[in-house]
Amino acid sequence: MADVTAPFRAEAAALIGNKAEHLFEAVALPVTGEQIALDVTDVSIGFDEAWVPHVQANMTCALPDAATLDLLDARKGCRVQITVGYRYGKDDEETLLLADLHLRSRTVKHDAQEMTLELASDERLLQEFILFGTEEIPRTDLNSFVGEVLELTYSAPSFPFMMRSTFNEGAFANELKGDPKEVTARGTVTSEGTELTPVLGKSAWTLLDEAMRRTGTWIYSPDGRDWRITERAEISSTPSLTLTIGENGTILAGESVLTRTGFY
Repeated sequence: MADVTAPFRAEAAALIGNKAEHLFEAVALPVTGEQIALDVTDVSIGFDEAWVPHVQANMTCALPDAATLDLLDARKGCRVQITVGYRYGKDDEETLLLADLHLRSRTVKHDAQEMTLELASDERLLQEFILFGTEEIPRTDLNSFVGEVLELTYSAPSFPFMMRSTFNEGAFANELKGDPKEVTARGTVTSEGTELTPVLGKSAWTLLDEAMRRTGTWIYSPDGRDWRITERAEISSTPSLTLTIGENGTILAGESVLTRTGFY
């Protein structure tokens, strides 16, 4: 089976085995002012289909000066972009934007002269946006519906987003309008005979959550800011990637745990 290297070049697997240098960069983008290069000492970032938000990260950085610290304000829409890649040799490197996340919180440890940033993808913004119940959202198809719900949350021009969908125009109109028990390619979908409409006091995310339940789709932010509408992934009998250990292996570190917790 051929090595899976996308989005990096096809020969990346062989080049990485030849002592390639790993590249990492994190920059903060405050609403006003220039971007800020973060001096990162530790970072953890996870992507999980079962999570909402889909991408979650924690980053420990050296404490910046007071003026810079003031710009890293979760209340004002600050974001952090994480870029990773490889340097294969002199003047030969490639990078990609791994995540574009909004800042959730900032914890300063003055004695250690460091700060911890909690970051998340934008599903969390929809969870915080409370509906009036009077919003008019088209239910002609799933794509239009999702786009309008996102527009409610991304009201400020500083929050542009891109939405990609694997479904055609007009898809899932019956489910959104409340036509019950429509038979689809994925089976029988029950919409309980009610239109999918905003409810006073509920969050914008409840609309997308119910839309996914009715249609059997997955609506999420794969990198933190942009959005994707697609079918739920299913386990395949054919592997797309082989993980190996040892020299030139794809697994850099691993561990296993044996515990009594949850055993009984």
